Amino acid sequence: TRLSEGIMLNDSIVNFYMNYSLTEYIEGQLSLLGIPKEDAVVLLQKKHLSDPNREELIKGALNNLLLTFHIFSTFFYPQLSKLRCLENSAIKKKLLKWCENAAVFQRQCVFLPIYQK
Repeated sequence: TRLSEGIMLNDSIVNFYMNYSLTEYIEGQLSLLGIPKEDAVVLLQKKHLSDPNREELIKGALNNLLLTFHIFSTFFYPQLSKLRCLENSAIKKKLLKWCENAAVFQRQCVFLPIYQK
């Protein structure tokens, strides 16, 4: 469905829903692989499982899933659009910080929510 004329979505709602959708997708893929969500959470918390072979298997699956997508915040594009030239060092630093751990060129899909008034 479509929003009524003049009705807008809040940035927080868009950010939440995109991250929620990604979490649901990852949980579904883990389920298809027969990996309990609890085991994945343990590894994401930098803890260890009792079975090292299973741990390596789950780490590999998680790595593949987590490197499939990256979702930028709704606040990224407005900053990007302000960067008309590379001399704007404050915005450039902010954008580089947002991207430093994103590994966007290793991803299969990058979501960049764009809206304009």
